[in-house]
Amino acid sequence: MMEVDGVTSIGQITILEHTADGLVEVEAKGLASLLATAGTAMFDLMCDRQMVEGKERIEIEACGEDELSLLIAWLKELIFAYSTKGMYFSAFQVRVERDDGGFKVRGRAFGELVDAKRHYSSGEVKMLTYHQMELTKLAGGKFRARLLFDM
Repeated sequence: MMEVDGVTSIGQITILEHTADGLVEVEAKGLASLLATAGTAMFDLMCDRQMVEGKERIEIEACGEDELSLLIAWLKELIFAYSTKGMYFSAFQVRVERDDGGFKVRGRAFGELVDAKRHYSSGEVKMLTYHQMELTKLAGGKFRARLLFDM
């Protein structure tokens, strides 16, 4: 994986057992790190992220009235970028701001076009589902989220 300067550090990712879909739990200190960690976990479900080079970057923006709706909007934008641009992403730069009573994220996703010869695909995330979704604020500015992706 190509190193990208200035990426948002990620927290802990746990891929959980689920019959057909991709269930993950992510934990990180701060909202920006949570978003980067959730994006990373989503692409971990789809491919060997270590094989994805950060050659190209795209800008991602999303808004939410609270932390959960911001997380959902961020992940939907990443799914849209994957679907329309045919790219896997391996790292993120994330900046979260307060915006008119809610939140706004401005981010960059670093990755490359999917290459079937180099990238082993373990499935395709079609959408984020609301079933079993949780976001918990923990002590010390940490967040934990449980996310279920339709594969």
